[in-house]
Amino acid sequence: MSSPLFKNFIKQNWKMWTLFAAVLILYLLVLVMTFTPEMLEVIRQFYPEIAGDDIVIYISSMYMPSIATMFPMIYFILVAHKLVYKPVENNSMSSYLSSGISRKTYIVTAAVFFAGSIAALYFVVFLGGCIFLPMYSKSFIVARWLNLTIICCACALAVASVSFFFSSVFAANKWGFTLMIAIPVLFMLLVMIGGTSAELLFLTKLSPYGWFEYEKIARGVFDTWWVYDIIFVGIIAALFTAALYIFKRKQLSI
Repeated sequence: MSSPLFKNFIKQNWKMWTLFAAVLILYLLVLVMTFTPEMLEVIRQFYPEIAGDDIVIYISSMYMPSIATMFPMIYFILVAHKLVYKPVENNSMSSYLSSGISRKTYIVTAAVFFAGSIAALYFVVFLGGCIFLPMYSKSFIVARWLNLTIICCACALAVASVSFFFSSVFAANKWGFTLMIAIPVLFMLLVMIGGTSAELLFLTKLSPYGWFEYEKIARGVFDTWWVYDIIFVGIIAALFTAALYIFKRKQLSI
């Protein structure tokens, strides 16, 4: 891993990361501010699973399946393209390699930055929840909020590793550009379509986003949620390792 290269990645991407972090926190704050008895009565007509005055359950239904997955997905697609696919495509990768940075060093540094920046987004969400949620409800349970954000982060990183893999393996190839976008979007669409009817519910299980239920984790009744964390970590490790191995050996037009 190269520290100067890592700092360069931060310099190139900190504005975009800050924008996405700000949007995530803004949406969280807006939703928390709607946690009122009047608004809950209206929302329960569409989300009957929201019961009582548990704000973590409320956020798990209104925020986690949509905003907390959609915005990070946009972020990691853009960054995966910017870190590997684009430098190979426009030949700027050659300047890094000519400076003495090996392919292995480059891809490892890119992977560490990529995964770290995504984890940092969810860390900001966790901190934001620890600050805002107790201000509007005494029902806030930090352990359940932590479990919820950890599994959301692990799931996002697993899907992000798919984008990083295709960006690395098919760098400067139209299939790489297509697959790094199409697969994560497909995962999101499967969950959306599967949630429209009982007959299509099986589609949600074809997507990592549909392997666990946010609301059950928020309630504390999903005791085996950590099993999915292990599965996600395995996917992350396998795809990042494969991306490193293949990128070191592939022919690059630079």
